[in-house]
Amino acid sequence: MLLPQLCWLPLLAGLLPPVPAQKFSALTFLRVDQDKDKDCSLDCAGSPQKPLCASDGRTFLSRCEFQRAKCKDPQLEIAYRGNCKVSSCDQEHQSALEEAKQPKNDNVVIPECAHGGLYKPVQCHPSTGYCWCVLVDTGRPIPGTSTRYEQPKCDNTARAHPAKARDLYKGRQLQGCPGAKKHEFLTSVLDALSTDMVHAASDPSSSSGRLSEPDPSHTLEERVVHWYFKLLDKNSSGDIGKKEIKPFKRFLRKKSKPKKCVKKFVEYCDVNNDKSISVQELMGCLGVAKEDGKADTKKRHTPRGHAESTSNRQPRKQG
Repeated sequence: MLLPQLCWLPLLAGLLPPVPAQKFSALTFLRVDQDKDKDCSLDCAGSPQKPLCASDGRTFLSRCEFQRAKCKDPQLEIAYRGNCKVSSCDQEHQSALEEAKQPKNDNVVIPECAHGGLYKPVQCHPSTGYCWCVLVDTGRPIPGTSTRYEQPKCDNTARAHPAKARDLYKGRQLQGCPGAKKHEFLTSVLDALSTDMVHAASDPSSSSGRLSEPDPSHTLEERVVHWYFKLLDKNSSGDIGKKEIKPFKRFLRKKSKPKKCVKKFVEYCDVNNDKSISVQELMGCLGVAKEDGKADTKKRHTPRGHAESTSNRQPRKQG
């Protein structure tokens, strides 16, 4: 029966120290021993040893140890099962430190590593004063970027092996927009953007119609995303910031469907949670990314205007 248990409530409440007036439920005072262990001091001695790699690059020997760390850092997630792989930057950094300890080894370059095991985009050699840009996944210097006594402006996304943007969104849920609705929504967004680009290009008075020379390796959808990204990136920073993203939100509300998918779409695109969207993120969240040499164009609509322009092209006659 509940009545005898609830009779203890006034007694327990009387034992607690006075606190400022707050709204408490009965459950606040019926705390069990496990609830009191919120200081994150879990005893993981007898836990099964199954290593987990966390999102911060640390290896935890058991799920219990991971939960203890997550208690202190709620943002921590499991990246994958098994030990975390040591990155090439961490390995090179460690070996360079060992080499630098040897006598007369002032010329050793010790690489600076970024979070997640990547190289920082700017690397420097303090004894000579030179700095240069590198590819963040391999650390390879980018030709023509070297400067002395000043830091060069480097692209922090430059990679030898670009990560497939679409892979970042595999399994990523768009709140309120499951499965088929999500596909319908992405199709409607790309269709509207493609139509806008075609109309802008055919209108000489439109400032947004000034298209740069397209990359021949890009599909139509890739060209559309790059065109729209440049349109939004007013300060040419390489990211769409908080103010620059407002026209994108208006565009989504006006021209895409279903409308339920619009609400959380910008947050869905911002996969690294830095409150801005890169061109890679925009490509990925719209499902436009090359995979095995081909773009993902399955079941996409052909934009109005583009179909008309391509239908007028006649094959060359063989002479």
